[in-house]
Amino acid sequence: MIKKPGILFLLLLVLASASVVAQNQAANWYFGAKAGLDFNTGSPVPILDGELDTWEGCSSISLSTGVLRFYTDGTLVWDRHNDVMPNGADLNGNKSSTQSAIIVPKPGSTNLFYIFTVDMAENGFGTKGLQYSLVDMNLNGFLGDVVTTEKNVTLASPVCEKVTAVGHANGTDIWVITQKWGTNDFYSYLVTTSGVNQTPVISSAGTVIGGTDPEDAKGYLKISPDGKKLAKANAGLRSIEIFDFNTTTGEVSDQNIVTDNGLGGEPYGVEFSPNGKLLYINSWKNNPGKVLYQYNLEAPDVAGSRFQLATGTNGALQLAPDNKIYIAQDNSSFISVIDQPNEVGTACNFHFRTVSLGGKESNFGLPPFIQSFFKFNPGFYYDNSCFGDSTQFHENSSSEPDSLIWDFGDGAKDSVNFDPKHLYASTGIFFVKLTVWIDGTMGSVTHIILISEKANVNLGDDTTFCSGDTLLLDAGNDAESYLWQSGDTTNTFVADTSGLYWVKASNKTCHVYDSIDVTVLPSYFSQVDTSFCAGDSIYAGGEYRKTTGDYYDSLYNYIGCDSVIKTSLVVHDTFLIQQQIGRCNGDSVFVGGAWQKVSGIYYDYYQTTWGCDSTLKTELTISDAIVTQQQLDICTGDSIFAGGGWQTSSGTYYDTMSSVWGCDSISVTELTVTDAVKSQSEESICYGDSIFAEGGWQKTEGVYIDSALSASGCDSIHTMQLFVHDVYNITWDTLICEGDSIYAGGSYQNSPGTYTDYLMTIQGCDSTVQTQLSVTLLPVVDLGNDTSIMDGQTVTLDATGTPNATYLWQDGSTDSVYVVSDSGTYSVTVSNLCGYKEDSIKVTIYFPPEDLECFAVAPNAFTPNGDELNDIFRPVLQCPAETYSLKIFSRWGKLIFETSNPAEGWDGTVNGKPVEHGTYVWTIYYKYTGVLHPGERTVKGLVNLIR
Repeated sequence: MIKKPGILFLLLLVLASASVVAQNQAANWYFGAKAGLDFNTGSPVPILDGELDTWEGCSSISLSTGVLRFYTDGTLVWDRHNDVMPNGADLNGNKSSTQSAIIVPKPGSTNLFYIFTVDMAENGFGTKGLQYSLVDMNLNGFLGDVVTTEKNVTLASPVCEKVTAVGHANGTDIWVITQKWGTNDFYSYLVTTSGVNQTPVISSAGTVIGGTDPEDAKGYLKISPDGKKLAKANAGLRSIEIFDFNTTTGEVSDQNIVTDNGLGGEPYGVEFSPNGKLLYINSWKNNPGKVLYQYNLEAPDVAGSRFQLATGTNGALQLAPDNKIYIAQDNSSFISVIDQPNEVGTACNFHFRTVSLGGKESNFGLPPFIQSFFKFNPGFYYDNSCFGDSTQFHENSSSEPDSLIWDFGDGAKDSVNFDPKHLYASTGIFFVKLTVWIDGTMGSVTHIILISEKANVNLGDDTTFCSGDTLLLDAGNDAESYLWQSGDTTNTFVADTSGLYWVKASNKTCHVYDSIDVTVLPSYFSQVDTSFCAGDSIYAGGEYRKTTGDYYDSLYNYIGCDSVIKTSLVVHDTFLIQQQIGRCNGDSVFVGGAWQKVSGIYYDYYQTTWGCDSTLKTELTISDAIVTQQQLDICTGDSIFAGGGWQTSSGTYYDTMSSVWGCDSISVTELTVTDAVKSQSEESICYGDSIFAEGGWQKTEGVYIDSALSASGCDSIHTMQLFVHDVYNITWDTLICEGDSIYAGGSYQNSPGTYTDYLMTIQGCDSTVQTQLSVTLLPVVDLGNDTSIMDGQTVTLDATGTPNATYLWQDGSTDSVYVVSDSGTYSVTVSNLCGYKEDSIKVTIYFPPEDLECFAVAPNAFTPNGDELNDIFRPVLQCPAETYSLKIFSRWGKLIFETSNPAEGWDGTVNGKPVEHGTYVWTIYYKYTGVLHPGERTVKGLVNLIR
């Protein structure tokens, strides 16, 4: 059962949504047996409602705000409500393919995505090969639909169980790379604004992967976040290979290839450090071992730099938005993590199975992402959020910053220390912001931390005691929860064996640890069995024994602990037979070899089969009278016949009668007169309930007295102290986006309204939580169809229509309307707290007929890449000009090129250095001396420089 989120957690989640970074396309992971992790709050939080159940391959994608779009195992596609999309079944990946799927957004679109799938090697070495399917998030109420006309489109077959993706050097397009089975050919496919280019760039490099063993096709393929290196694991061959990659051409080169064939197991997981300088390889299964390695890609001998970090790890490696690398662990509810993957050796801080999946289980796979997501990614994490202790912060951005500024959220800042400590003056929630500068580019990230009270825990000093004793370890009682090394969650623990005992005491996000080393010294035990006849004796248990039994002698062994010798003694009976005979005075009985008339003990002797003497012991009683006793209880005011009359008081009473022997006997009666019994109790009820007392149903606090009969039948009095506990009614307001839902009123709600949940207090009283739910609509915008206007006229573009929205036009304007007077493509992004919507329109300026005698024609784009195709931007004048001027301006209005020669154009450089790709403004001034309409003209426009 999934627990409802607490108010504090909901608050943190709402606040965290305001501090997300662009890399949150990778914020939601779904993998393993319905496991998942959410990185939106800065640290991984288990996802418990996922439907994906996969052995290996999986993939997911989110908005840049961290909101989930969808996820897949390569065969099924689930939307953000965990429902299978329409047409979202029967994709041709496979749950048992290493990298069965990777999701790539279509460049230039916010709602179109490609799912690239890879079949498993056991199916004819992936004969279905590398395929792609298109997901359109505009369909199915913006929850997405797989487009049937572009589903399971084959690109290459057969292929290895490998696929990865990285951004093109132009900053827009995306490369998708796989390896062809039976060859050493890498196939690179380019995804552009036009879609998937089905003609690959083919590079031959490294080892030929082929044969009859499906294991040879397994293992991950990854590119470094900066796109410079490509690495792959060849599981069956027990080798890894590292290549160069060109993000401009898509080519894989083995000019600087690194190959390592000396791994101790089958390499499987592959991941680069965020800065691309280190490589991590993880083996799987147990052939013969499960080992995690680190390689230093800047070392003179990269293969020789291999360093073993750990053993026992056996799954995929994946870089996360927090710049840590997480490591899958088969059949485990915990996975491992590398905190500082940019650091060499043990300084990378590897932690084995410390990341909880909330009871769900990992298998071998983790979801891959476009590696460029992690190229520039400010980040930090922290240790210790206990009030009274300094909180340790750790900077772990994708690359080491040139400079930084910490803002600790309480007014304090630090621009000196990369890993500072900060002491907070109070408990509470603090917004901690880290701003970094890396190679002249600024970025920032904000995490929310909660400083909580610290529990007082002291298990004492390390100790030693002897076997048989125990030690009660007490962690106190001022923490909200406890966790012992055994998994126990009580605040005390009994230690009875040698070992290290530890406890984690937690108050919200503050965790306090203490440990104690216990040594239990051994004791020794020996046993001796012996027997003899009754009457003899043997030394045991510290003295001479004559009776059957177990006797223990305690000694100190050489280390000072008690040792025990157990003697099990069996004494064979002499069959001592006892009988009691009663006679009245004057009678006789034959015992002890004669007729006896006097009270006494008489013995007759015999011999048993053990050869032991046996005795018949007769205890003869010559009775003058038989005395019997009885104890009777009555209640005060009652009576009983004793001592010859009716008695009402406690005392001893005597009655004389004749015994069975005919002798006089005496009956002694011990009489007890019992008073009424009094008792007390405390009872609790909830406000509005009642309880029966004093002959009626009581609803108010107070003392109530009832009379009844006791167990002895006497009157008794019961006094009850009644407590009445309050019930609570809580009302809170919340806001969701159109299409989202929140749990309220017993189910997930997506409509405005008031919803009521009924809960129970710790005293067991009903209480209510009332949720006032508001729904904010998604942004809408429609600028209309492309249009033309006459030179000198204007057209007004109107983007209004979304309440509480903000607007951003292509030039940075923020009004809801935009007045156009020049040719060009105009775009606007309409945003509100639920997301954004984009639209664009192309406006063309046409001239009156008299201007057509002389006009200028200019291209809207050029590519100065040296291929002699469209390398120069040069407008063409349709008439001879007496005067001519061409000027090029940057987007900031700075003049960067000028010429008065109509035959001269711009080559995309300033002072001989290439400028970055983007949009530039041009103007042409010319004077025409023609016959019909002589005059001067000034023409303006935009040109896109593409590299």
